[in-house]
Amino acid sequence: MDFKRIQILLVCFFVIFNLYLVYTISEGVSGISVNPGSTADTITIEEELNNRGVTFENFSDDRPEVNLLKSDQNNYLAENISQLTEQNASIDSQRVLTSTFNQPIELGIGITQETTVITPEQFAYLQENLLSDASLFIQGASYPNYVYIPSERVIVLRMTDGDGNRIIDGTAELTLQLNEDYMLTSYVQTYQANISQLSTTIEMISEKTAVEILDRRVETLIPDDAQILATNISYYSSSILNDMNVYSPAWEFIYVEESGTTRSLLVDGQRGTVLNRNTLTYN
Repeated sequence: MDFKRIQILLVCFFVIFNLYLVYTISEGVSGISVNPGSTADTITIEEELNNRGVTFENFSDDRPEVNLLKSDQNNYLAENISQLTEQNASIDSQRVLTSTFNQPIELGIGITQETTVITPEQFAYLQENLLSDASLFIQGASYPNYVYIPSERVIVLRMTDGDGNRIIDGTAELTLQLNEDYMLTSYVQTYQANISQLSTTIEMISEKTAVEILDRRVETLIPDDAQILATNISYYSSSILNDMNVYSPAWEFIYVEESGTTRSLLVDGQRGTVLNRNTLTYN
């Protein structure tokens, strides 16, 4: 009888001891778990970029409400290509006009190897004395937004709506190619007719959310020691209908790498998807 009591006592002891071990282990695991309110979980995108040496202006949490844009389907370039002279011009099935001048054309604005940007005054001269010439360009003055790419000796001009909202996906663009003497030799042109705002409005994601999306993806991670130069609301073609193109807004981030190469990235303003549509890369 005493032996049986001892057996029972030992069994009870081991059961209680095992329960104690389970409790102790479970408490230990919970004690080393990550606290949702810890610094690791609550680090902001600004802190993350600062830690990697990326410089930037503050990102806004505001969610802008903007209109969609539309343009009419057209064959305007093909219908008016005969007005062009002193050049070899053609249009492909995608309505892209490509032209090479018989002789290089002097721009008259003093671009040299040292030029990094085109000033408003220089661009105004180009519009009045070159782009408005109907024998050289079809509606060449209809592209008020511009950027100069020194490494490629290219001037990129873009169409906008009445409020200055620019289309940057290459479907409403005039690209001027210069030679080693900074004279105009050729161009590529796309054209949209009657760009205007639709009554449809959407609420965009915030600028801050957009840069967080970029920074989560390895392929679009803004590199260490880069400088974010600008963040713009721009438009890209999102739907092509029978009689119109519809353009949606996107956040455009322009940044310069430590090497000096400048790039741009687009994030869809509503869905937050990263877009790679004719974004600029230049030195």
